Amino acid sequence: MGTVELAARLFPQGQGYDVPAASNDATVADYVRAVEAFCADVAWTRLRGKEPGRLCAGWADCEGCSGCCRERIPLTIADAINLARAWQKQRGQSSEPVAWTAVLEALGQWAEVEVIDGAVDIRLRRDEQGWCLFFDGAAGRCREHPWRPLVCRTFFCTVSSHRADRLRQRIVNAGEDELVRQLCLDHAWCDKHGVQREDYQETAWSVGEVNRLDLPLAWTNLIPLRSFSQHLGLRNLGLSSLTDDGILKKSSE
Repeated sequence: MGTVELAARLFPQGQGYDVPAASNDATVADYVRAVEAFCADVAWTRLRGKEPGRLCAGWADCEGCSGCCRERIPLTIADAINLARAWQKQRGQSSEPVAWTAVLEALGQWAEVEVIDGAVDIRLRRDEQGWCLFFDGAAGRCREHPWRPLVCRTFFCTVSSHRADRLRQRIVNAGEDELVRQLCLDHAWCDKHGVQREDYQETAWSVGEVNRLDLPLAWTNLIPLRSFSQHLGLRNLGLSSLTDDGILKKSSE
């Protein structure tokens, strides 16, 4: 397990965060854990919803606020596998192993595909009112919270540095491209959506040939974070010197 350092930063809009450093062995999974841990443990300024400008800490402060549940939710290859696990569980089956056929079924139920000039966008479907299909309006929370996509896991409505924004954007975009690349291995899918297979080559999320009858369940553990941090000025922590939870969180002085 690698180390990703998140640091509290004071911005004009309030207290948010930066991602100043990571170890050489840090993965996308380590990054996701670090963001979730920061949200849970460190004070941050709410930018919208109930009482904008208030200091918050933890997902409980988000409960009942549905602001982000009407926004575009792009899907990565790891998200598609998690959706397949949720789909299997919903049908009374085991959530693992996951075969590619289950991914296609889950995407057919819960995702939508838009192709504009050959560029593919795969995202969670929304209802007629614009809500994510997983949003429970009565409870004010996600019905599939354990399986929510990476873009949801790494977002809470506070201010973040340009570096943190760029890092997250690169990770999500490449993960979505990898999902499209995997789908493009099926010529019928390309023909149906008018996509050129050669437009989607290997990405930073590619892990070589995978067994389509038993897909990697922890895909994000296989993806080095350094693939996305070029020219962002992250300090290199070398190989990790782990804390108990494998995550190093520091506040700026």
